[in-house]
Formats: sequence, C-alpha cells, structure tokens
Amino acid sequence: MTQAEQSLTIAPLTNVGLCMSALERALNRTRGLPGIIEFHGPSGFGKSTAAAHVAMRLSAYFVMAQSNWTKKAFLLAILEDMRIVPLKTIPELVKQIAQQLSLSQRPLIIDEAGLLLDREGGANLIKDLYEASQGTLMLIGEELLPNRIQRWERLDGRVLDWVPAQGRCPVVNPHLCQRH
Repeated sequence: MTQAEQSLTIAPLTNVGLCMSALERALNRTRGLPGIIEFHGPSGFGKSTAAAHVAMRLSAYFVMAQSNWTKKAFLLAILEDMRIVPLKTIPELVKQIAQQLSLSQRPLIIDEAGLLLDREGGANLIKDLYEASQGTLMLIGEELLPNRIQRWERLDGRVLDWVPAQGRCPVVNPHLCQRH
C-alpha cells in the first residue's frame, strides 16, 4: 500500500473504531448511567459509513433521517428496520420500538439526527424512545450536532459520550497531518 493510499484509509478505520468503542461503552455501561452516544463531524468524514459498518457488526438497528420526515415517518422507518408490523398511533409506535430495544438489547443508530432535532418535538421523541427502553442510542450528525442537543436539557443530560469523528488526511505523508 502506498503512503497516499495509507493516508486515505487511516481516518475511516479510526472512525469505525471510535464508533464501535463508543457504542460498546454504552452497551456495557453501569446501571444508572445514560445510554445515548453522540457522534459528530463535518460532512465527508465517513461517519455514516463507519456507523453502517458498526451496525452490521453489532446487529444494531439503523435509520437515516430525512428532511421530509414527520415524527410518524421516523418511527415507521425504525419499525421497518426492526421488521415489526406497526400499530396506528404515535404512542403505540413508540411503545413498540421501546419494547423491541429493551427486549433485544440491540442499539439504535440514528444518522442525520440533526434533521429530527430541528423539527417540533423531535428531541422529545428521541428522549421518549430512550426513557421507555433504557436502551443504547447513537445520534450521528454534522459538527453542530452537540450544540443542537445541548439546547434540549432533557436530551443533553442523557448523553453518555460525545465522540468527534476524525477527518481524512489529504497529504501524502500521514506524519505531517494535523487534525482539522
């Protein structure tokens, strides 16, 4: 492998490791500690790719939020990934998801979580899923995601760890790279 190829693979592997170890810390946390992990960084840092890899390795549920989603569309997407036939109302959907997270002990990874936090009630919905399940959730977003979460005290207080993704090094010699 050339030095240029090596420098382009270091960050993605690093982000897989960061994502994996953060989720494992949350899955193995001491009772009473919060169970939400936040994984953030600029677009192009490989967060989604790292999370998808980790989701496969840990059998996590994985959804990527969309800008046009309502609360119900978000919940239906999770249930689709869980392969559960959804009931009708939002409270019923939340209960179904929370029960599955609790019973399966599998984490839920929510990519593009900032899109949900920008919507009315999105932060409370995520908090409700966490509280009802006491499961492990990972919220992924761009570099301002920590600020968005911190605006919602009830959600912020349930975050166990804030994990910044590492960027790719654009130079040929990885020893000359600075974290940007």
